[in-house]
Amino acid sequence: MALVNFRALVRHALYDTPPPVVLLPGEVFFVQSLAVPGVSLAERVALARLALEEASPFPPEQLAWGIYSRVGESTVLIFAAARERLRTLGCKLSEGALYTLPAFFAAFAVTPFSEKTVRFFVEGATLSVLLFEAGALTPRFVQSFPLDAEAPLPPQLEALQEQQTARYQPQGYTIERGCLVFKTVNANRSGEVTFELEAASLPHGVPHVIPYNDSALLWAADVREEGFKAAEGRKRLLDRRLAYVLGIFSVFMVLLFMGELGRLTGLGLLHLRESALEAERPAVEVALEHQRLLDHIHHIYEYCLAPFTMLDVLNEVRPKGLYFTQFFAEDATHAEVKGFGASVDQVNEYAAILLDVPSLVSADLSDVQTRQGKVQFFLKLVFKPLADNSPIEPALGDVPLPPEGSLPPETLALPVEPTSDAPSVSAPASTAPAQSAPEAPAPEATNLALSLPVPSETPAAPPPVPSS
Repeated sequence: MALVNFRALVRHALYDTPPPVVLLPGEVFFVQSLAVPGVSLAERVALARLALEEASPFPPEQLAWGIYSRVGESTVLIFAAARERLRTLGCKLSEGALYTLPAFFAAFAVTPFSEKTVRFFVEGATLSVLLFEAGALTPRFVQSFPLDAEAPLPPQLEALQEQQTARYQPQGYTIERGCLVFKTVNANRSGEVTFELEAASLPHGVPHVIPYNDSALLWAADVREEGFKAAEGRKRLLDRRLAYVLGIFSVFMVLLFMGELGRLTGLGLLHLRESALEAERPAVEVALEHQRLLDHIHHIYEYCLAPFTMLDVLNEVRPKGLYFTQFFAEDATHAEVKGFGASVDQVNEYAAILLDVPSLVSADLSDVQTRQGKVQFFLKLVFKPLADNSPIEPALGDVPLPPEGSLPPETLALPVEPTSDAPSVSAPASTAPAQSAPEAPAPEATNLALSLPVPSETPAAPPPVPSS
């Protein structure tokens, strides 16, 4: 027995989905109410069995029957169906189900009615009519009618509702508004069952949730064999208790094991931690050195590439036919530009456009001269600080060049140090101190000059317009 219960407990823990709740169609059940004195639930079951032996042509062993009775009420509702008829209809009394109940069980009242009431309930292709007395939770009578599944349901429901209303309204019954429609049934591992219904004729289908957490009430309503219900009920109760005890024991063992493991490994972990820190000291020193190098690279990226950002700003508004021959950056905010254009008006217009550029503080145009059909100019520019905006290094093709063929081919270069072989390009820059420092060096002024070839003096015609 202990082995069987342990197997059931393991199976119960491994499967997340609880067993289903099986609902049998209400029209297969014969329903009868019985008035009993204030006795226990077990005694009510025994009295219901005697009533079935007297009223039914079949012995109780050939019937699938159960009762519904609330504590404090004297009415017992008995419902029974012949097992042979259930087999004929294909309704199986599965032992693997959590509970097996008649479908109209889902429509029983949760709160008592204030007056005699008739309730209509639809489950599948069955309409059930339930009669409740004033202040009662247990229905006095239940009658179910099969519906034609192939015909439209609303006309059938309306006809049956009108028929039953005409039958019971003269007897003083109030007809409950709407018709409850079965939606779904849910169950959990603890045995609690919840029915979800919808009131079909109400404006938005108001949901009705009917919970049942009384296992004794559910077992009494279960229509399977009495011996099976008694054994299965004891087995489930034992499984729950055993699971509870094993859960507490498991938690206690885990805590005990964790405490012992912490006590045994505490000193060892401390020693390992000290050894690891000592072993990581060289790596930390290397990381600090790398960080200092990264800071220096960041400084170069942020301040030494500023001339390229300035060129991007000037090129965005540069008109066609106007070219730069030299660009000299004193620092991250000051620059000088030499170039030539097609006309004086073009050069003046470009200088006026630069005054409206948001990233420029000023643009002073000077030394405008006309030589050999070209207008040479000199611009002195003051930019806003560009350190906050990470500059994007432009491609070499972004530097404006004169039209192809109008100037002698030369090479654009950015040398680190000026040499005698490259007199047209100069980039004086201060170097960082040789000794290591804990912090990155402070920003320094960077001078960078880009020299472009001077237009040839031989061609008399103006330079052609570039294609792009």
